[in-house]
Formats: sequence, structure tokens, C-alpha cells
Amino acid sequence: MPKILKFPDRNSPASKKEFETLAKLMHEVNEKEEESSKATIKFLKKFKTISNHVGSLTKKEINEMIKDYKKYYKNRLDEIKKILET
Repeated sequence: MPKILKFPDRNSPASKKEFETLAKLMHEVNEKEEESSKATIKFLKKFKTISNHVGSLTKKEINEMIKDYKKYYKNRLDEIKKILET
């Protein structure tokens, strides 16, 4: 049977404040993730243009960078999963 979340009375002042805090944090997380994503893309584009002047990236180097990013995001997802399951 799935877990059912039971929240306290939504109309009580304490609950309302907690929900507002949660909403603010969610908004902040979304902004930071968007900012991080934009910075990563900007970095990769700049890195690509610089590498074109110095010497093109090899297929192996590109695959290593992709592997590093996959590893980073997998670790993040594992952390999130661990937090949610405990």
C-alpha cells in the first residue's frame, strides 16, 4: 500500500507558514538550477570556441567530458534518492 502523506490542518497559521517557506525554497531551488544550467552551457560553448583555436577536442576527450557530466548528475540523483527514501 503506498504511503499517504498526512499534512496538518492547512488553515492553521503554523502550517501556512511552513508551506510558504517550502514554496520559497522550491522557487529558490528552481532559480539556482536554471542559473547553474545556463552557466554550464555558457562554459561549454566558451570551452568549445577556445579549444577550436588551440586544437580541436578529440572524440575521446569529448566522451570523457560527457562521462564526467553523467557521473556528476548520477551522483546528484543518488543523493536525492537517499534523502527521499530516509
